[in-house]
Amino acid sequence: MTITFGQLAGLIAALAFLILVLFTCLLLVKTTKTVEELTKTVQVLTKGTEELTEDVDQLLIQTNKLMEDINDKSAKVDPLFTTIGEVGESLSELNTATRNTFEKVSSTTSRFRTAQKAFKTVQVVNRIYQKHQAKKVQKEVSK
Repeated sequence: MTITFGQLAGLIAALAFLILVLFTCLLLVKTTKTVEELTKTVQVLTKGTEELTEDVDQLLIQTNKLMEDINDKSAKVDPLFTTIGEVGESLSELNTATRNTFEKVSSTTSRFRTAQKAFKTVQVVNRIYQKHQAKKVQKEVSK
């Protein structure tokens, strides 16, 4: 049996094709394993994402409740701050009124002291006049 060059070339081509098919099969097996691992990873990520989404949803719900509570408490405290502001304004007005009253009292006290001095002066002048009149009467009686 003799092999011709054409048959030898066909045999080499068949062996090459067989090697190519074997490497392709190995590549497909490895690719399948990689895809399976990727699928598992995606499933784990999906499950983790779902759990995280649930946690985020709960966090948002709690945050909304907290914000509502803060808003309610803030609304309850607002009148207190308004009242404190009004009390501050009232105290300022009272302070101004007290200052004005004190100034008026000081002015009146000053006038009162002046009138007191004038009254004492009149008393002294009256005593001097009475003494003078008494002396005058004594002189007339002694004559």
